[in-house]
Amino acid sequence: MPSEEKGLETRPEADNLVGIYAALSGRAKADVLREFGGGQFSNFKNALVELCVAKLSPIASEMKRLVADPGHVDSILVDGAGRARAIAAETMNATKDIVGFVRSR
Repeated sequence: MPSEEKGLETRPEADNLVGIYAALSGRAKADVLREFGGGQFSNFKNALVELCVAKLSPIASEMKRLVADPGHVDSILVDGAGRARAIAAETMNATKDIVGFVRSR
């Protein structure tokens, strides 16, 4: 495993994995390379898997919860559509006023 970002230039697969680790951990690639650089790539990949599981499993749990209650999802969508309609109506009315369209009241 390279210890500097320059070492990733010829290793796009490693650069990709280091980028994923950096993004999920909220760190810079340079920080990730300082921690894992010079070590076995397999150790880094194991740490990446653990980080992915830690970060993504709550998302999977929430998805299962939402799929189990489609009525809840529907109510969120209906609420969002109503709010979007109100914003769109306000924007469209302002646009019609600017362009000079007559609006029915």
